[in-house]
Amino acid sequence: MPDQRGAFRILYTPDEGGYNALEPVTGTTSWGQDFAEAKALITEALELYRAEAGLNKLGCAPREGDIRRTRGSCAPPGP
Repeated sequence: MPDQRGAFRILYTPDEGGYNALEPVTGTTSWGQDFAEAKALITEALELYRAEAGLNKLGCAPREGDIRRTRGSCAPPGP
């Protein structure tokens, strides 16, 4: 099964003592002492954003009665 994580473009900026991470569409931000930590923390922050917004891993809002998994799209439930 293909990986169904949504794609986000993250902007990393070096900061004194670490890195800032920003996902500009959602406004999600994080900071880490090094690049790896900034990447891990922004990933966690985006997972929390999705959960809070009620979005699945593809960035689609679940529809009532749609319990099947889709492959790479927000396709409506099939017959």
